[in-house]
Amino acid sequence: PRLYRQAPLNSIWEGSGNIQCLDVLRALKREPETRDALFAEFASVARTNRLLDRHVVKLAVELDDKENSELRSRTLVEAMAVGLQAVQMLRTDADIGEQFCEARLGETKSRNFGTLNATAAFRPLIDRALITL
Repeated sequence: PRLYRQAPLNSIWEGSGNIQCLDVLRALKREPETRDALFAEFASVARTNRLLDRHVVKLAVELDDKENSELRSRTLVEAMAVGLQAVQMLRTDADIGEQFCEARLGETKSRNFGTLNATAAFRPLIDRALITL
C-alpha cells in the first residue's frame, strides 16, 4: 500500500523522471565524451536501417539545439533510449530489429507495445518470446 500511495509522486515535474532527464542533459553538457559514446553506439549499426539513420540525424540536430533543451528533456532522452533500443535489437536479430524500427521509428510509430502494422512478421516475434520463457 505504501508504494501504491507514493506512485503518483513519480509523475510530477519535480519527480524522479524529470530529474533523471535533466541529469542526462547535464552529463552531455559537462562531459562531451558522453555524447561521443552515445553516437558511437549508433555508428556501430549505421546504414543497417534507414529509419534509425534518420532518427540519429534528427537526434543530433535536436541535441545541438540548446534553446529550451530543459523543456524538451523528456523527449530528447526518450529519443536516445528508443535509438539505443533499436541498436540492440538490430545487433541481436536483424529481422526483428527491422520490425522494431518500423514500429518505433517509422511513419506509423507508436510507443505502445503490440502496435505493429499488418505487414509485420509476427511468427518470429512469437517464437522469440516463447524461447525466453
